[in-house]
Order: sequence, then structure tokens, then C-alpha cells
Amino acid sequence: MQFRSVFISDIHLGNRWCKVKNLNSFLSNVSCENLYLLGDVFEGWNSKRSAKWNLRRHPLMRKVLKMARVSKIQYVTGNHDAFLDEFAGSCFDGVEVLKDSIYSALDGRKLLLVHGDEYDIISRYRGWMAKLGHSAYQAAMTINSNIERIISRNREQNLLIANFLKHKVKDIVQKLGDFDNSIKTAARDKGVEGIICGHIHRPEIRVIGDASYYNCGDWLQSCSALVENMDGTFEIIRWNQGPETLFLK
Repeated sequence: MQFRSVFISDIHLGNRWCKVKNLNSFLSNVSCENLYLLGDVFEGWNSKRSAKWNLRRHPLMRKVLKMARVSKIQYVTGNHDAFLDEFAGSCFDGVEVLKDSIYSALDGRKLLLVHGDEYDIISRYRGWMAKLGHSAYQAAMTINSNIERIISRNREQNLLIANFLKHKVKDIVQKLGDFDNSIKTAARDKGVEGIICGHIHRPEIRVIGDASYYNCGDWLQSCSALVENMDGTFEIIRWNQGPETLFLK
């Protein structure tokens, strides 16, 4: 599959729920001019050793570095991999590390690339609540796994309860953090037509105020990526056994 650009966030390498095989399969089946990693690539909250990881050491990152030979790659740091903030502005084997970036879409629009935690008041100013939400999310994923093991062998029927709990946690964070208003304000202040981010683990494409809003999703549950096709249309693709379109605009 050929794309102009691919946007991925919230991989959480090191987290037990990371679907790294799905992502590896996805990246093996795509070619793109630009690849953007929009934060929380590594899981820095579950283990102190995360901060000691070398970007070149993980097999997935070796694949990314190989892609850097033919694609422009930017790594925008998030709140779970904030230990890389000190390297912002540096370039490692063709991968540029940044806190944010501006993307020029094929239709001429300027889109701000960030992780998204900067628009979550809870993450920025109530660290203990953010950690509580993280723990609740992990608990929901555990419930999800147990449901899959005990109730049904059909994966399409297993996720109802866990997804409900998981999205309730995210809904609470999004509402308390006034996420939508923060997106509108940031787009206006930065002078851009839209924002591409991750953070809340919910893939979607919609308009907030006058701003286009794109969320890549995650690689713990949704296994999704935002792509800009060669014709300039944006699409969110979920990758399990193969591609499935979630949103197209």
C-alpha cells in the first residue's frame, strides 16, 4: 500500500497489551513518503527501565530506522515517553525527534502534529489523576483479556464490556480535561487549519469548531493509523489480519 504520509501514535512498546505484531505487519505492507510517530511509542510509566532503552535496540524501531532510508520520519514525543524530550531537535539515523511539528497536507492546509497530552488538563496539572486513569485503562484491558479467554472464542463478540469501560475512562478524561475546547484554541493560536494527534486512544476524524481534528488511535486495542492517500484524502485504517477503513474524508 502506497501512501503520501502515515501517522501513528500510542504504540506503548513495553506495555503487555501492545500489539507489536500487528504494527510490524502493517509497516511491512506500506510504503510512504513520510512517517510520523506521534508520541507514547515507548511505555515509560510501567517500568523505569524504559528510560534506558536505546531507539535502535527494539526490532520495531530497527524497522523504522530501515524505513528512514527512503522516508522522512519524525518522532513527536508524548507524556509516556517524555524521557526523550531532552533530545528534541536531534536526529538519530534519519529519525528527527521533536515536541511538535507542522504538516503541509496535499490540499495546502497546515496541520499541527502533537501527541495531545498538552490539551489534557488532567495530564498537565493533575498527575495523580492521569496515573489513576492509566491504571483504570490497564484494568479494563485485563478485563478484556479475561472475557476473551472465558466467555467466547469469537473475538468479534468479546470486547463489549471492556470497550465500554475503557471508553468511559477516556470519556471522563476528555470531558474533565476540556479536550475539544483546547483543540479549538490551539488551532486558532497556532494559525493552523487542523490538528493531528493521539493520546486519548480513540481513532476519529471530525471537525471541532473551525479546525479539522484527526486522532490516530492506538496499538493496544484499535490497531489503527491515520494515512494521507496519494490523492490527498485522509483515512483511518485498522490493521488486524489486513486493512479495514474506519474513517475516510
